[in-house]
Amino acid sequence: MEESLGNKDERLCGICTTNRSKYCCPRCEIFYCSLDCYKSEKHLDCSESFYRDCVNEELSSYHAGDEAKRKMIDILKKVQNKDVDEEESETEESIDSDDDIEIDLHERIKDLDLNDADALWNALTEDEKNEFEAVVRGDVGSVLPQWKPWWMYNKEAKLVEEVSSSEVDEHLKKCPCLKSVPKFNTLTVCISL
Repeated sequence: MEESLGNKDERLCGICTTNRSKYCCPRCEIFYCSLDCYKSEKHLDCSESFYRDCVNEELSSYHAGDEAKRKMIDILKKVQNKDVDEEESETEESIDSDDDIEIDLHERIKDLDLNDADALWNALTEDEKNEFEAVVRGDVGSVLPQWKPWWMYNKEAKLVEEVSSSEVDEHLKKCPCLKSVPKFNTLTVCISL
């Protein structure tokens, strides 16, 4: 019996025939040494059918309820309607919005109850609705200009600047005129002790 165990440990890989086998395929019972050998071309038919059976088994075990089916159908209908709407809008001629006479948003909503979301939504034009939805999705860049914070601005200051005579003259013009100022020693009294 010990001899048969020893023979099992010394079996070569049936795929690469160079390394000692560590595993046995449960389907075709070929001995192999690694995952690379299991996935190799020589064993492809067996391993692919194993993977296919696993996927089919998992899919057959999943049963969607009526509610899940309804939700999926609704989602698919929305996507289909959106695609149809996009195709229609691409085929229509583009209209210059500046030519349209449009009532100002302020005028359209001044008599509405601002707490009634449906009434406000109905007062918006299609462009305004699309713009609002873009902002809700996080596309604020289409509405607001790109902001650059003050700390990102970099003004390069020269360490050494040449002073031209015109600049000196300008600075002197800004200085107050000095009238005749007496010498300091004439202003102070020296007391000797």
